[in-house]
Amino acid sequence: MMELMIWLILLSTLGSSTASLNAHKAGVLVALKRSLLGLGNTSDWTVENSDRACTDWKGVICNSDDSEVVELHLAGNGFTGEISSVALGQLASLRVLDVSKNLLVGSLPAELGLLQSLQALDVSGNRLTGSLPRDLGNCSALRFLNAQQNQLQGPIPPQLGALQRLEILVHNNRLSGSLPPSLANCSKLQEIWLTSNDVEGEIPQEVGAMQELRVFFVERNRLEGLIPPVFANCSSLELLALGENSLGGRIPDELGRLENLVALSLHSVQRLEGPIPPEISNNSKLEWFDINGNSLMHGSIPVSLLQLPRLATLQLSYFNNTSDRPVPEQLWNMTQLEFLGIGRTNSRGILSSIVGNLTRLRSLRLNGNRFEGSVPDELSKCTRMEMLILSNNRLLGGVTRSLGTLQRLRVLMLGGNQLSGAIPEELGNCTNLEELVLERNFFRGAIPESIARMAKLRSLLLYGNQLSGVIPAPASPEIIDMRLHGNSLSGSIPPSVGNLSKLSILYLSNNKLDGSIPATLGQLRRLTRVDFSENQLTGGIPGSLASCDTLQLLDLSSNLLSGEIPASIGEWTGFQTADKNQALNISSMTPFGVFPENSTDAYRRTLAGVRELNLSHNWLSGGIPWTLGEMTSMAVLDLSFNRINGTIPGGLARLHLLKDLRVVFNDLEGRIPETLEFGASSYEGNPGLCGEPLSRPCEGDGLVDVGDGVTWWKENVSNGAFVVGFLEACKAITRGGYILLSIHSDGTDRPGALHAD
Repeated sequence: MMELMIWLILLSTLGSSTASLNAHKAGVLVALKRSLLGLGNTSDWTVENSDRACTDWKGVICNSDDSEVVELHLAGNGFTGEISSVALGQLASLRVLDVSKNLLVGSLPAELGLLQSLQALDVSGNRLTGSLPRDLGNCSALRFLNAQQNQLQGPIPPQLGALQRLEILVHNNRLSGSLPPSLANCSKLQEIWLTSNDVEGEIPQEVGAMQELRVFFVERNRLEGLIPPVFANCSSLELLALGENSLGGRIPDELGRLENLVALSLHSVQRLEGPIPPEISNNSKLEWFDINGNSLMHGSIPVSLLQLPRLATLQLSYFNNTSDRPVPEQLWNMTQLEFLGIGRTNSRGILSSIVGNLTRLRSLRLNGNRFEGSVPDELSKCTRMEMLILSNNRLLGGVTRSLGTLQRLRVLMLGGNQLSGAIPEELGNCTNLEELVLERNFFRGAIPESIARMAKLRSLLLYGNQLSGVIPAPASPEIIDMRLHGNSLSGSIPPSVGNLSKLSILYLSNNKLDGSIPATLGQLRRLTRVDFSENQLTGGIPGSLASCDTLQLLDLSSNLLSGEIPASIGEWTGFQTADKNQALNISSMTPFGVFPENSTDAYRRTLAGVRELNLSHNWLSGGIPWTLGEMTSMAVLDLSFNRINGTIPGGLARLHLLKDLRVVFNDLEGRIPETLEFGASSYEGNPGLCGEPLSRPCEGDGLVDVGDGVTWWKENVSNGAFVVGFLEACKAITRGGYILLSIHSDGTDRPGALHAD
């Protein structure tokens, strides 16, 4: 229908002419605007004022005599329609078409191939689908092609190799297939940006013929094979980025011949192995060297690499440093360094005042090594520092107060060391701090009030220390993750926690907290994980928690909680699925008492549905809610060491995945449902319970209703069994087992069950 409307507009303008742009061509623009759906800055594009198209229509540029449209600049207009193939094919003189940063849908029309004069095509930042039209190979004048940030699929057309003048090729989509060797025919090609696609196969050897190539950026694809040594023939190459692919082998020594190379990025190349070739040090212009995440690479860090005069970024994390010597001293003399990452490289050395020489540092990552010494006071000289990560080393002593002078610091991670003393109040002066991670050390004293007042703080991880005192009321509206477990904190949980609207994770377990659970937690609509276990909390489970729509983990075990288990537990939206035929996909967590298998502090793995429920070691009373039977993915249910009374609901039989049931030491009574096949150890400490597997028979035991009007009297003995039907008796003796013979109420015999060992 839209195409028909466009044709009608075009037909209505045929034969019309003005002194300026031909009215028919103005009609083409109007038709194009209508297909794009939206106004933006094209509200003045109407047939009525077509005589002013070249002068007044925004985004339109005509040639010198206003007879042809040569450029269309329509970026950022909020268009939501499609690019009309009918209208586009009639703009034969178009040299520039820019419809980037809109919301366009549909595919790129093949009629683009009719635009022989087209030099620049920018359709980036839309929602275009389909494939790249191979007809683009007919645009012989095309120099710039940008289609990134769309949803284009399919292979890169080999026909693009016919574009002799193409200089820049940009695509960040879902393109697949291999890199066409024909691209080597684009003799003018200077930049190839193909990051974040699904391009696979090997890098063609023909790439070595691209003498003008300056940028080859193909990170985050599925490329395999070796890094071609022929890259050394690309004498103009400045940026070579192959990270996050499946390339293997070694870094070719030949790359050391690239005299113009400024950046070499090979991070997270899954199969890259071997040493860092010393020849890389021949690239005297090198400013960026990144092999982060390649754990198969090994050897020593070449001293010559540390002597490159322009090197500002050195990322070697996960490189297996096999040298027994400390890191070369030359590292601390690289005063031009801005980013240094040698985390998890098995490096060792003394972290001393010499690190203060690196005054341009913005990021320092030394985590996961064997560095010793203390946190140098001279780090305060690195006034540009934004990220300081020294976690999981062997550092001793306290945290220097001078770190509080680093006004640009956003991330401070010192966890997993042997640091001690008090947390400096001065850290609160780091007003841009977003992540403060001091976990697993020996810090003592109170949590500084100044830290609680940090306005930009997103993560506060202080767990596993010896901190004491009360929890200061956190004030940051940005905080997402707060973990204070494993300390000696006392007092109550601040009700003001309910004001942290972005809070997702709150771990306060293994402290000395008392008082009740704040009802204000119900205000936290983004809350997913809460662990208050191993404290001295009292009161009941707040009903307001039902408002936490995203709640996935709630561990309240080993407290002094009382009252009844809320009957609404099975209806809490965070523990349900939107579709009852599918399991809720949550991260190894359960509503109450989660100690999941393969758990980590981040609880990174996922399980389908609620797996474990732990409310043990409290003072809970009342009955077991029948709604627990609705949690059909339950694998572990632990209600032990409470004051729960009543009977065990038969609805628990619907928990077909239940592997572990513990209700020990409560006040339960009545018959244990026969469908729950657990040992006697699951029920001990409940003198009112009876029936198998306990040795206590229930009143009236022996009468077993099996349905269909049949009632059995069954009694097991060690060397035989006696079975008596309701209407007629029959005795059968077996060794080590029993025979059941049922006689139906209508007098007919029916075979029973035979069991003999």
